[in-house]
Amino acid sequence: MSASESFSAAKPSELVRFALAWAPFEDPVEEIFVTFGISSSVFYERVLEVLTAGGVQLDVGRSAALVQHCRDRLRRKVFDDGRARSVA
Repeated sequence: MSASESFSAAKPSELVRFALAWAPFEDPVEEIFVTFGISSSVFYERVLEVLTAGGVQLDVGRSAALVQHCRDRLRRKVFDDGRARSVA
C-alpha cells in the first residue's frame, strides 16, 4: 500500500481523532508516518482541511483549539526546516 493509498483509506474522523489524542504530546512524527503513511506536515494540513470543510462534528471550542494546534505544528515545522536548511 502506498502512502497516498494509506491516506485515502483514512476517514476524516480518524485523522481528527488521532490529532486530538496526540495534541498534548510532542509531534508524533513516527506514529503519523506508520499510521497514515504521510509526513506530519501533510497530516496537519489534512486535519486543517477536514476541520475547515466541516468534515467532522466537533464542538466549536475543540475545533478552534485543534485548528490552532495544527497551525502551530505547521509553523514550527517550517521554522525547524528553515533552520536546518540554513545550517547545512
